[in-house]
Amino acid sequence: MKQILHTWFPVLLLFGACTPEPIDFESRNPGFLVIDGWITTEPASHEILLTRTAAFGSQTGGEPVENAAVFLLAPNDTIEFENEGGGFYQTPFNFALEPFEKYTFVVDVELESFEYETQLPYESEMQEFEYEESFEKFVFIIEDDDPITRYFIFTYYKSEIEGNDTIWIPLHEKVVEMDLFTLDFSEENFHQVEFSATLITELPAGTLVKTELHAVTPETFHYLEAISEDHEVEFLGHTGNNPPTTFTNGAFGTIITSAVTDVIFER
Repeated sequence: MKQILHTWFPVLLLFGACTPEPIDFESRNPGFLVIDGWITTEPASHEILLTRTAAFGSQTGGEPVENAAVFLLAPNDTIEFENEGGGFYQTPFNFALEPFEKYTFVVDVELESFEYETQLPYESEMQEFEYEESFEKFVFIIEDDDPITRYFIFTYYKSEIEGNDTIWIPLHEKVVEMDLFTLDFSEENFHQVEFSATLITELPAGTLVKTELHAVTPETFHYLEAISEDHEVEFLGHTGNNPPTTFTNGAFGTIITSAVTDVIFER
């Protein structure tokens, strides 16, 4: 399943973004690079999106970057993404990340190089998963014998039939609608987790629903948390601080990497 996390950095950054040392967007031509993607342990032809920030007041938003070279340096291979047009770059074959492995993303654009190195966490199962329709909630248990803090994203999808294929449509249209949470396993090795299922109860009976639990790195979690908090509390997309980035050399955004497990059930 292709997954692009549309964080809308051109909008977030242009409506009054500031830091103690404000960034001069007007003098940057072309604009700052924005990197947006999500790659998981699920086999798929994964995509990322490259755009540029636009000047304040621009009516067109960030322009797609068409002339980049994008690479994923895996433990035993180097994968070059193919240019699909419109700023989208895609792996040329189905590919899945492996838990515990280290990966480096490299984006080369106009004599500039941007890198992000990460190590994937391990997966966690949603044990004793229940959809409690009468209470409009999901309930499940996460168990872990490693006495650390774990970082997670909980997402959910509905099924639709397209030709002979089943496709999964996100019920969360924006990052602020995903559930981000942490669990501390230093004192107990299991936790019961509950989430609202209001959007599920509105679906027709018989609809297939897929819930996903993504284990992510702390830097990914804090990046998403910053976007969610800024987007929710500010007006017209204004963010009081430039969201954190994981890439070197002044690029904005990130490529989320996650170890994912799922549960599929019928509404």
